[in-house]
Amino acid sequence: MKKAVLLSICIATYNRPHAVKRLLESMVGQITPEVEVIVRDDSTTDETKRIVGKYGKLFPIAYIHGKKEGLDGAILFLTERAGGKYIWWLGDDTLVPDAVVHVASLLTQHPELSFVWVNHRFMPSGTLAVDLGGDRFFGRNEEVLEEIVGGLGFISATIIERVRALSGLVRARAYLGSAFVNLHLALHVLAQKAPSYFLQGPFLNSYPLTSEEIKAAILRGDILSKPSHAGTIRNDGFEVFGVTFRNIVLEFRDKFDRRSIRRILTRNFSHVWRGILVGWVGGWDSPHGKRFRLLRFYWSYSGAWVAFVCMLLPRPLVALLYRFYIRLRKVLRYV
Repeated sequence: MKKAVLLSICIATYNRPHAVKRLLESMVGQITPEVEVIVRDDSTTDETKRIVGKYGKLFPIAYIHGKKEGLDGAILFLTERAGGKYIWWLGDDTLVPDAVVHVASLLTQHPELSFVWVNHRFMPSGTLAVDLGGDRFFGRNEEVLEEIVGGLGFISATIIERVRALSGLVRARAYLGSAFVNLHLALHVLAQKAPSYFLQGPFLNSYPLTSEEIKAAILRGDILSKPSHAGTIRNDGFEVFGVTFRNIVLEFRDKFDRRSIRRILTRNFSHVWRGILVGWVGGWDSPHGKRFRLLRFYWSYSGAWVAFVCMLLPRPLVALLYRFYIRLRKVLRYV
């Protein structure tokens, strides 16, 4: 009798064969009969398919080639397609040795779990994403919002119970193209108040995109962006993090403690407005068209008026202040 699938590892990719190869290499020797691996490949070449075929000789991999629907569409597809009790979406990251065995053991010992957050370290620095002092159950699911905060939207860190996620697919489709369908499904599962767990690990190595990769992704249209009147590319991160992230979190404000919702939005806003200024100085973003929208959505949040004033300053002055800020941080670090 075929063993029931406990965990579906779902990989969505588009024209990033080197990242898929790196991830599959880290899985060698970790996949057991209770774990299935599914790759949804929307690439325009056959290179990823050839890589999957090579590793498919070492452990079973279900390969599906689809038309380009974006990460959100692939996540919804894989959630429906998966056969496991749990789904672990993985992106451009790698697993540490025995990560799958450790996760499968946890899910077997605690079948009541509905949500697991898997800790990761940022490469090449090796910095730990979250340090809660060890593995533990979250006492309340609000604690996930309070403790994880900025990591809730990180796709590779999230393991969810598939049956609980399925009931949220219809509503999640409203956010196709937002880059946060996974966040909506995670909050949908957490809102059902079933037990959730934190794995200290780290069990993942997270590789950030290089500046060259970001620019190339923007030019390909993989990252939400649009040409400015000057003909340059303007990253639309404000729409993703400042607007969509906010809207999704607020959709669940009646399912969680209001203070927890406020905390995650406050933390997110802090990253949003600083990110706009850094992007403006770097030349890949601009506050144009965002100043008054930012104030409209976040006027009651700490730092909103400081952000608004900064965005009214001339760009050369903002760049000067930013350089001074960076130097001050370096000085204080060694004081």
